[in-house]
Amino acid sequence: MIGRNRSLDGLRGVAVLLTFLVHYCGTYMATFRGANPNVVPLARLERAVR
Repeated sequence: MIGRNRSLDGLRGVAVLLTFLVHYCGTYMATFRGANPNVVPLARLERAVR
């Protein structure tokens, strides 16, 4: 049996972190800012936040 590849484990960790952040930020925007990040273009989000 071949041991675990530490490089792939690190890449998996980054993928998990990015997935968590995408879901968290989308929920945050929808709940607290009243914006749906799936509908509102990024250019309008900049002005809406300020």
